[in-house]
Amino acid sequence: MGYLKVYNYHYNITFYAVKSIFIDEFKKAKAKNRPFLPMANNILRQLNHFRDQKFEARIKEYAVKSYLVFLDRYSLYEGEKSEVISWVLEDEALKAFSKTVKYPYSSFIEDLAIRECLNEVGRHFSNYYNYYQLIYKHGCYHYFYLKDFVDCSFESSQEYKSMSSVGFKNHQESLKNDNDLQVLKNKDYKSQYNIDINHLIGEFVNGQYLEPIKKPIVEPNSNKEIKDDKLKSEKQTNVESLINQFSDNERLLIIHVLYKLINNDVKDEEVQYTNITGANMMKIIRLAGTFNDNSIFSQDSKSNTSYSKVAKGISYYGVSKRLELLESTILKLQAFKIDILIAELERMKTKHLQKRRIS
Repeated sequence: MGYLKVYNYHYNITFYAVKSIFIDEFKKAKAKNRPFLPMANNILRQLNHFRDQKFEARIKEYAVKSYLVFLDRYSLYEGEKSEVISWVLEDEALKAFSKTVKYPYSSFIEDLAIRECLNEVGRHFSNYYNYYQLIYKHGCYHYFYLKDFVDCSFESSQEYKSMSSVGFKNHQESLKNDNDLQVLKNKDYKSQYNIDINHLIGEFVNGQYLEPIKKPIVEPNSNKEIKDDKLKSEKQTNVESLINQFSDNERLLIIHVLYKLINNDVKDEEVQYTNITGANMMKIIRLAGTFNDNSIFSQDSKSNTSYSKVAKGISYYGVSKRLELLESTILKLQAFKIDILIAELERMKTKHLQKRRIS
């Protein structure tokens, strides 16, 4: 099975498993007369926690370079979504991958596909709260798509208008949830997840995991001095590689956040960090100061694109690009442990999601 087929297989079977579980959780909560929002928030919170702890953590431990390349795929290629994924998995992500016996490239693709699916489901669900609240109210599970409507908002969809109408009653029978999973079963492909993936994804409901994330074993070296020098050299190389993974847009976003923090323009009083240490300032300058735009010296600031990106932050970009930029920047910063930036970016991410949920 090719790389794209492995990716699509795990993405699709994860999607239908999550869809089945969401509907089951809706029905259980409805039977107990639970209010919608606490139930929906709890599902989303547990789903995101499961995504991060089960799949993203393992990817970061064993294949962080390949993962960062994958996040930057649209800066490497132009094309249809499936084409871009196929190209980057066959080339740049593969070249960046450090193969181990415990974690082959196929396992990375499997974890990546599941992580991406869970992330997309979480994004969609948080943006469609009002839509699913009506489904929950009326039991219209035949409208439970778990995907964005094409070419229209959910408020403009016939489904939403129908459920919102006065005196609406649901006369449609509930659909069975396991049909899609049966279609997707593939006896010719053996995944690392040799148990039913519906059971695997179902673990997030109770916060259970198949196995703890194991740390790689470092073999002892009798020559400590040589070993230490080698580790220092490898660490320096890794740091340089991680710095080079930042795109210009990510660097300009970091400058935007730095500018806000210096000017005490943090509007959320719960943000813990308001002062930047000298050490963090040096790290931030090193990370952000390598963006490639010399036009800032010759162009007027009002007509310069890079300046506009720094001034406006994520509002410079289209709505569909903002979350991706925030998440990729946060992920890359975590390797450097610059908490002051991560905290503010997380605040921006939360605010962005809340705005999209309301609008």
